[in-house]
Amino acid sequence: LTELDGIQSDALRRPVVVIAMTSRREALDEAILRPGRIGFHFAINGPTGAEDSLRVLEKLLGKVRHQLSEQFIAELATRVRGMSPAEMFGMITEAGYSAVQSGADAISSADFAAVSERRGLVRRLGGS
Repeated sequence: LTELDGIQSDALRRPVVVIAMTSRREALDEAILRPGRIGFHFAINGPTGAEDSLRVLEKLLGKVRHQLSEQFIAELATRVRGMSPAEMFGMITEAGYSAVQSGADAISSADFAAVSERRGLVRRLGGS
């Protein structure tokens, strides 16, 4: 916020454009959202249904080694509905850490169970 206060157009009168984004709008300081600070606000919704979540999960899981069945991934997609892609990425990253800690070379459903317990998502991820 203090960095934005000092921004001005240069001597040639070229406008300054600042572009920022967050997946956690609720975590922003309200002062930055006051009128006159930021000219435009855009909201881009995350996945809303199981099909959207499935596409995001498949894309994210395509970048890591895993031993997850298509059926497990489809079930996971229904249970993470409403999560942002960043939250899904964080969950997959934690599952990867769990796999590494257990000495595995790929993420398994047991790693997602460990993540669900740590995050308090036991209900959401099926309680395994």
